[in-house]
Amino acid sequence: MSRKAFLVQVELDVQAVTCPGVWLCSNGKVSLQIYMLDSCVQTASYKPNFPIKCNETFAFYKTFYSKHQLNELQNDLHDQWLYIELVQWQSCEIGNVLASFETTLDELLYPSTVNGSIAGVDLDLLMEPSKTFPGTIAPKVEVSTKTTIEETLCVCTKPTSSTVVVNPKVLMSTDHKPRGNVCRKVCHSIAFSRYFISDLYHS
Repeated sequence: MSRKAFLVQVELDVQAVTCPGVWLCSNGKVSLQIYMLDSCVQTASYKPNFPIKCNETFAFYKTFYSKHQLNELQNDLHDQWLYIELVQWQSCEIGNVLASFETTLDELLYPSTVNGSIAGVDLDLLMEPSKTFPGTIAPKVEVSTKTTIEETLCVCTKPTSSTVVVNPKVLMSTDHKPRGNVCRKVCHSIAFSRYFISDLYHS
């Protein structure tokens, strides 16, 4: 017996990380670690100088079963998270978390049915600085998104499908705490494992 499912594909275009007037420690390159739809990816490593020009695109996929309407799927997206960390690496496995960003996917994507393929607008994701971040302002990740939802029938010889593209809204920032006006030293030794995110979401 066939059953209905939604295959969700999110294309995340990471354009840059900016933080005017902030200088990072020169000892170690930086990258972003991104967790979404049960997958964890990492950007290339870049010199620790703002602005960090990434221009990388990642595709995330997940199939949601037993959903009959898009509004039911949107409820499930409320339980899915986007989590991003800005990490400065001391070695291939150990680094310092400088800042992070977290939000639910429905806040990021805000699904609404449209006709044709419409790319997502630019998004500014204001990160939450960690205690080791040297600046007095928070870094910002500049991204754009494009989401495709494909309706499929599982366990059948000829799956039928119809594609619906959703248009995300602008998400300026997540909640963050005010910070003092004192700059901090930038070379640190806080341990960080690149497998932390996977362990966190599967514990």
